[in-house]
Amino acid sequence: MSKKISILILSLAGGGGEREAAILTNYFHKKYTTKLVLFNDTIKYDLDDGVSINMIDNMVLYKRTPLNFIKLPLLAYRYAKFCKKNEIETSLSFLPRPNWVAVLSKWFGNKARIVLCEVSTPSQKYNKKKIGGRISLTLMRWLYPKGDLVIANSKGTALEMKELFKVKNVDCIYNPVELDIVKKKMEEVPKTELQYDRFTFIKVARFQYPKDFTTLISAFANMRNKQCQLVLLGIGEDRDAAISLSKELNVYDRVKFVGFDRNPFAYLARSHCFVFSSLYEGFPNSMQEALACGLPVISTDCTNGPREMLAPKEKLKSNLFEKNEIFVGEAGILVPLKNSEALQNAMDLIVEDKQLYNKLRNNTPQIVSKFALDTIVQSFEQHI
Repeated sequence: MSKKISILILSLAGGGGEREAAILTNYFHKKYTTKLVLFNDTIKYDLDDGVSINMIDNMVLYKRTPLNFIKLPLLAYRYAKFCKKNEIETSLSFLPRPNWVAVLSKWFGNKARIVLCEVSTPSQKYNKKKIGGRISLTLMRWLYPKGDLVIANSKGTALEMKELFKVKNVDCIYNPVELDIVKKKMEEVPKTELQYDRFTFIKVARFQYPKDFTTLISAFANMRNKQCQLVLLGIGEDRDAAISLSKELNVYDRVKFVGFDRNPFAYLARSHCFVFSSLYEGFPNSMQEALACGLPVISTDCTNGPREMLAPKEKLKSNLFEKNEIFVGEAGILVPLKNSEALQNAMDLIVEDKQLYNKLRNNTPQIVSKFALDTIVQSFEQHI
């Protein structure tokens, strides 16, 4: 008899956890009886025909209110009822609120194995000075150890789960990348027409904290090479501020604001270097996708993710910048946080040093092979 699993997440709007949930839903749908359970019906990722989509709430996305906390027991009751009705054996949940609901559903008789997937860095994500941040961290400390397993998508996050949240049963499984699909989508024509006859930097991210577009645009404006262009894919509340800054720094004609596109690979494939300026991450999907498209990467050495991808042999908490503000890894360059000068120097370096550029680019297949879907799902299947 086929295993019965559920995948619980807020929605399938744009985001790293949402992307991972969509990929795993499609994979497990072919092999097991799989139920996708959402709190909001927004779906921006492709799902296979016949995927079972189930709603247990109608929440408004990106709106944080006290009601989000107050409703947790009700949602847990609904989820427990759903799991019992569908004889769910394993629950996979993504992002904190679904994780809290999954654990709380045990109170209402949910007998499924509760596997929580943490895709961010909670200690950095939640502001301890705000009541919502304090409540969120308290709930994680209380509920995460009560799950059957926590899967972290980076070694850094796994370490945080053990040290800060006292979770005993933790595994690290990286985000999956569908390399075959990436290859096909790279060949498609981008919806937005751009010229790629000059060195093109690209970033794919939502315009919001902590992505730090200010440091990136400032670094780009100060580059020695004034012929490059910067392509920015994404939407979000900070987009207008980024546009205003690019105009203020007189680079608006060379910064291309594309917006959201379901196929970022078509743009990545035509660009030359992926650049990332986040203050913190879990394990950035867009960086994995860039590497899958053969792009070398310049990134801040933020917690967590980039170092594990670009310089996997380096210790997680070691200081990479004792001798130089730029650290050259296996498939990219790391720079300190909020340092526009270091980021600018790294961007100039990768444009000017063709030998370094080619070396980093040639190393991308070896790095990205660790994230192949078949490899990652085998690790997940050990826990369901």
